[in-house]
Amino acid sequence: MNKEIEKYLSELEAKGYSKDLRRSSERVLNNLQLYLQEAWLIKRWNEAEETHLNSYLVHLKKYTDQKASSLRQTVSRIRRFFQWLYTSNKVLANIAETFDLPKAGHTLPHVPTEAEISKIIEQCDTDKAIGVRDRSILETLYACGIRHGELYRLNMRDFDGRTLRIREGKGKRERIVPLTENAARWIERYIATSRVELMSGAYWGKGRSRKKRPVTNPTALFLSVTGRRLSYPQIWSIVKNASEAAMINATVHTFRHACATHLLRHGAGLRHIQKLLGHESLDTTQIYTHVEISDIKKAVGKATENLRKASNK
Repeated sequence: MNKEIEKYLSELEAKGYSKDLRRSSERVLNNLQLYLQEAWLIKRWNEAEETHLNSYLVHLKKYTDQKASSLRQTVSRIRRFFQWLYTSNKVLANIAETFDLPKAGHTLPHVPTEAEISKIIEQCDTDKAIGVRDRSILETLYACGIRHGELYRLNMRDFDGRTLRIREGKGKRERIVPLTENAARWIERYIATSRVELMSGAYWGKGRSRKKRPVTNPTALFLSVTGRRLSYPQIWSIVKNASEAAMINATVHTFRHACATHLLRHGAGLRHIQKLLGHESLDTTQIYTHVEISDIKKAVGKATENLRKASNK
């Protein structure tokens, strides 16, 4: 069963699918394989039946805390894999063809106000090199709404002073996104000062042997204190620390939502926002119109309540 998974993942890579999708598929399929082997003693994919897949879905719903959207993604990965098994003549029938997709919930994302985003960004101590780096990262996230993985993969060559080139976006689609003057200015300041210090090893811990210092990454745009590319968890921590200091709940993806919602609020068209965020479908972008409607309902409700109170005096 491992052999088929490895072959499938290799084909995804050959077709240009992103690393994120391949990693997600690998995790989903390895978990499914483990379940089938332990719960049903299945040793080959052609021994699996539709009832086994349905029982796995019940297992996930009962024993994991996956949300409907995550379950939907899991089922999608499994369906795609079994379609590949069938077309590759690895199995006699595609048992996942009628595998039901759980309906994703329609919970609207919480979007901080412009003032709240500014408060988070301003938590960075820009008297220090690390603070300048963190500020440039937060400004970038808010200016163009790029994804966590897209920020992680940015290289020096992707910044030209006015725009960022996203070379490996979702679905391997490349795009160019404009930067605000403010975001571009902070990136330029970071490159001219902080990044030079990080590359030089100035922040490498005192008392540590220079021989043990990790090799720096001269191509990466955003660097850690070791001079290497910032990792996923490190980017997450930068946002977490700044938002906690501001006492506002926010994640990397929150900045993406805020970017889109605030642009819409200021008159940007959905098509422009779609291009900026790298959405394949306009339907995905349209969730932000619902956020706007939600804001309007809250405002009207509050105004109506105040009017009612005034009339009762």
